[in-house]
Parts: sequence; structure tokens; C-alpha cells
Amino acid sequence: MLLAQQAAFLTGPTWNRFLAEAGGSWDVRWCAATGTPSAIYGSGIALAEWRGNTIDEARRQALQLLQQQHASWPSRASASATTTSTPWSPR
Repeated sequence: MLLAQQAAFLTGPTWNRFLAEAGGSWDVRWCAATGTPSAIYGSGIALAEWRGNTIDEARRQALQLLQQQHASWPSRASASATTTSTPWSPR
């Protein structure tokens, strides 16, 4: 079941749209418990309005990007009816 979910995601429109928009090369790491992406690694994305090389700025930019993208990505909530946390939230 888990491999089928991963294959469906990797061949589906959400991932392919991300690849087209971001460009470069990307890899997905999966959460075994939920079957959803837990991290993506890749070539990088050009960020508008970068304000400096600090962890706070990196966090701000990451959260902004995730808020823009998360509605179309599989979430923990869609993987488990008992999960109520916000997908892609920092730990």
C-alpha cells in the first residue's frame, strides 16, 4: 500500500508541477508511519525577498513557501483520519 501511495504521488500532477516550477533535480524522503513526504532535497529554489543568511530568515522563507504549496501536497491528515496537525509544520 505504501509503495503504491509513493508511486502515485511521484507520477501525479502535484509532484510533476513542483518539478516543472522548481526545476533542477529533487529527491523525496518518506514518513513510514503516514506514507507522506517528510522532506524533499534538491537543487534549490530561487527565493524572492531574501533578507540575509540567518536561521530565522531561512525559517521565514521555508514557511512562506510551504504555506503557498501545502494545499496541493499530501498531508498527514489525508493519510490518517486521526491526525489533526497542520501538514509540513516545523518541529
